[in-house]
Parts: sequence; structure tokens; C-alpha cells
Amino acid sequence: MIMLIVIIILSFLLIACQDGTVTYSVGGFGPSGGYVFYDKGSYSDGWRYLEAAPAGWNGVSDDPIHMFCYYRTTSAGSNQIVGTVTGVGTGEANTTALVEAMVNSAFTEITGTQTTAEYAANVCAVHSDGEYDDWFLPSKDELNLMYQNLKVQGLGGFFEGNYWSSSEGDADDAWEHNLNTGNQGNSSNNRGSTHRVRPVRAF
Repeated sequence: MIMLIVIIILSFLLIACQDGTVTYSVGGFGPSGGYVFYDKGSYSDGWRYLEAAPAGWNGVSDDPIHMFCYYRTTSAGSNQIVGTVTGVGTGEANTTALVEAMVNSAFTEITGTQTTAEYAANVCAVHSDGEYDDWFLPSKDELNLMYQNLKVQGLGGFFEGNYWSSSEGDADDAWEHNLNTGNQGNSSNNRGSTHRVRPVRAF
């Protein structure tokens, strides 16, 4: 009970700093109404915090399910790696790289001609809540912080099962995170698999 009260207080607590900026607490609400899951301690490169979109961000009760998808320059060509990475602070650049490469024609199968614009990175990139439109698909390490600092703590309204990160394993695989077990993996040819998606933003 005491822990619940502390969490509620932290969620609404905004502390004015001497320089006039506002600080946020990990586990508390961010500007969009979602939960802050990372604080790097100071502002650099234009951001300090990472915030997960609130539950129901897409207008329904559960997080949507999408493919990661494959990147190739022609339908008959070989699958290629875009060149994403895994670290904290890289999800936004990963998402930008994936969307710039695959645009609205990401391939849904390891071979074949079928494409879609509804792939995990693009779904996050085009999301807007009416006030913020700077959302992205979290990197592998960012997604792990979401698991540790939100899901494990009972925050964020996450669902069981796998969530996509924006980090590729190779041209055929990408990193996913099982929120049942906490395990991360990039099983063979999994870019065509469907997993849940939760956007985040840096601020």
C-alpha cells in the first residue's frame, strides 16, 4: 500500500529546477501521459528522458500486432540489413533508418512480392497523439528498460507476449522481447512474424 502511494505521488510530481526546466521521475507520467522509463541524468543531444506511449495509444485497448518486415531493393533481390544498432538512445535513429529504407513497401515474406506500409517501425513513426508526433520504435536496450522499469513494476498497461524492438539481428532477423519471461531473442527469419508494438519518444 505504501509503495502504491509513493508511485502515485511520483507519477504526478514535477520538480522545478533552478534553471526553470522540469524534471520527471522514472515510473512517473511524462508529457504525453505515458510513463517515463529512462532518465540519463542530464540533457544532451536534445533529450534526457524516454517515455513510452500510454496504454490505448492507438485508440484500442491492446497494443497492435505488426511485422518487422524485410528490406530489399527489388522483389527478386536479396534481403539486406539497414544498419540499426541496439543501445539506449538509438531507437529514434533506428526507426528513421528503417522507414527511409523500406518507406511504404516493406516486404512481408523472406521471399516474394507482397509489401506493406503497416510494419512496426513505420507504425510508430507515423503515430501522432495530436500534440506529439516524434514517436519511434524502441531499440533492443530501450525495450529492456521498458520491461525492467515499467512492465516488471506493473506500470504501462503492457500485454503478455513479444514486443518488437527497432534493432536488427541480421537481414532476416530482428530483436524481440518476451514480456512474459523477460527474454530477448532474434529467432531465424522472424521479421515476418507478428509481435506487439509500443512507441516511445525522447524529450
